[in-house]
Amino acid sequence: MKMMVFEHRGMKISFCDGVYEPSEDSFLLLDALEKETWSGTESVLEIGCGTGIASIFLCKRVKEVFSLDINMRAVSCTKQNMANNGVLNSHVFSSDLFSAINARKFDVVIFNTPYLPEDKETGKFSDPAWSGGQSGRNVIDRFLKNALNHITTRGKIFIVESSLSDYQKTLDFFNAHMFNAEVAERKNLAFSFKKFTAPSAGLARW
Repeated sequence: MKMMVFEHRGMKISFCDGVYEPSEDSFLLLDALEKETWSGTESVLEIGCGTGIASIFLCKRVKEVFSLDINMRAVSCTKQNMANNGVLNSHVFSSDLFSAINARKFDVVIFNTPYLPEDKETGKFSDPAWSGGQSGRNVIDRFLKNALNHITTRGKIFIVESSLSDYQKTLDFFNAHMFNAEVAERKNLAFSFKKFTAPSAGLARW
């Protein structure tokens, strides 16, 4: 593992080899979460926890956080960062989306998705931490199929997406299922091959 550590919003986060490092989309999600009012009694699920930065942020504000990642290195990295920040109200597991939590429901679910479409010719964004397949929506659509089964009545879902993955489809999905869905935060980013509006942190309220 790398020894590089950075401080952000009072947290000390170690970067780990093979784990997605906190970036602009991570900070965008934190911006959206910081604007929420937390009672301290919420149970939260994070899908794709990476270094654990969002989970640690929420552990200081809610009752408990379950942090899941399909990448075992990310699971180890999150556990390390939880310990480094003195977090005790966390549960960290290896999981393919919701597979490790059975039928449990949460007050809040968050997911900084792999939202970038993979370039079939160049292989750009083929890393699972980034790639959402050819459309950018492979993982997102799998998430949506099960997300509603894991949210309590009057719960909330925060999800980060890109214009390249057509986040309007996600907003339409939640609105069609009686959620009040909106873009909570937005940031313009530029890649060398294309400029696009990305990501957007969407909030769906049950």
